[in-house]
Amino acid sequence: MGYTQSEVAFILDVHDRNRIARWEQGICMPSAKNLLQLSILYSTLAKELYSDYLKDIKGDLGVNMKVVMDKRARGKK
Repeated sequence: MGYTQSEVAFILDVHDRNRIARWEQGICMPSAKNLLQLSILYSTLAKELYSDYLKDIKGDLGVNMKVVMDKRARGKK
């Protein structure tokens, strides 16, 4: 959309432009509110803003879900 980090910080009412830079660099994550505001600002789904991170989360959840299901299957025998 062509916004500068300072402009995004102003629009989102984030008082520190460096916070926007840290989000972009993946150093930290925006709050749920800021993530939703970013999705509105950039006219996209929140999950599209962090698609690589979402893949990692899905992978981790999948592993943990399999462990739980395996434990359940062993417990029912």
